[in-house]
Amino acid sequence: MRTGITFALLVVLGCGEQSAGPGMGGGGTPTAVSDLNDNGQDNSGGDDTGGANGSAPVISGVSGSWDGDADPPRVLIAIDVSDPDGDLHNGKVGISVDGSAEEWFVIQDPEMDGASDFIEALYDPEAGQVEVTAELDDGMPMDVSLTLRVKDAAMNVSDPYDFTPQ
Repeated sequence: MRTGITFALLVVLGCGEQSAGPGMGGGGTPTAVSDLNDNGQDNSGGDDTGGANGSAPVISGVSGSWDGDADPPRVLIAIDVSDPDGDLHNGKVGISVDGSAEEWFVIQDPEMDGASDFIEALYDPEAGQVEVTAELDDGMPMDVSLTLRVKDAAMNVSDPYDFTPQ
């Protein structure tokens, strides 16, 4: 019982926003951390301003083409991306179609995760490239606009990159 009361007092007295209790590391300003599966609600983009999680990935180019034989139609996308922290593995690729909410795909490296039919976004660290396929339920509009973002494993988000597949 005494341990529970002592712990509760440490939590109450030591973790306040303005206090830095003994061994408790309080202080500072709270920063909201977005969920990796936020369905487009994280619009922060850019570098992580918290400092402890590192730098955001940078998308330097995107290429892609339609797979018109697929049903439903899909776009095969290759994203050239760099991440100063080197922690893209287990991050996510977000794709928004014509301004809709983003759908997120887990980034996996087959060298680390093993071969699988369930890899959502294939990561090749040597090439600095992530490959992902976006299926479109509404047919194959030739003027569809995609917005892509990449989150690394520490949830640092790249700036959005707009892309129209050919």
